[in-house]
Amino acid sequence: MVNLLKGELYKLRKAKSFYICCMVFAVFIVMVYGMIIMAEKIQKGEMQNGSYGVTVTEESMAEEGQEPLAAEVSVLEVLGQMMASFGIFTTSIFIAIFVVGDYGTGAVKNIVGKGMDRWKIFVVKYSFTVFAAAVLLLIMTVLTVLAGIIFKGTGIIGAQFFREIAAYAGVQIMLGLALAGIIVFVSELCRNLSAAISIGIGILLFSSALTGLLDLGARYLLPDAGFRFSDYWIVDLISNCPIKDIESGFLLRAVIMTIVWIALSLAGGIWHFKKADIK
Repeated sequence: MVNLLKGELYKLRKAKSFYICCMVFAVFIVMVYGMIIMAEKIQKGEMQNGSYGVTVTEESMAEEGQEPLAAEVSVLEVLGQMMASFGIFTTSIFIAIFVVGDYGTGAVKNIVGKGMDRWKIFVVKYSFTVFAAAVLLLIMTVLTVLAGIIFKGTGIIGAQFFREIAAYAGVQIMLGLALAGIIVFVSELCRNLSAAISIGIGILLFSSALTGLLDLGARYLLPDAGFRFSDYWIVDLISNCPIKDIESGFLLRAVIMTIVWIALSLAGGIWHFKKADIK
């Protein structure tokens, strides 16, 4: 298994998609902060409303004594938006490319042909891909914080600032491990790049709508139970994670569901990888 891990590390170092994701993160983060600054200038009347596609509503226009927009939007809030949307989308695309790419190049067929146990092959691929996804989310966190310090100034730096960033990012990266495992499982099932990306994005876009409908049904059938499917689905946990003051109940549920979804996706992936033919 050590040789398999070395092989995965080599493939990650050579994977252009990993570095492209990092560059896309950097560009998008700069764009987000840039739009906040432009919106503030529009708010102050220093730029025409609608410039470069940035529009500020009349209710948001600056009044005397009102805090500027850039001061109102914290680095933690920007990180929250990145984690709950752009970050998981980009990471899911990387996972699909990294997993399915081995089938296109014939790497999986060559490894299986050497007689190694299939479950070991999949466990290594699964573990390393999930680790790579966590690294991507960590890089995105660091880039967001560095850009925030550059745009907002060093005055925001303090012990409380880093505690809040570490707590929120830690929970989100933990949940990201489970989501990455699910996308690895989907990619293994599909073994086709376009299908893996499409299904992965579909899960991120539409699964919360499904759990919302299930929550309505549960509320109607069991009005006093207080049960919600969205409390146990990893995408909803990522979206609903508080950026500050994370309650112990949410944290415990997040830890348990991370373990559950990792176990389910890993077990399902091993079962399918052992049964399906490698072409």
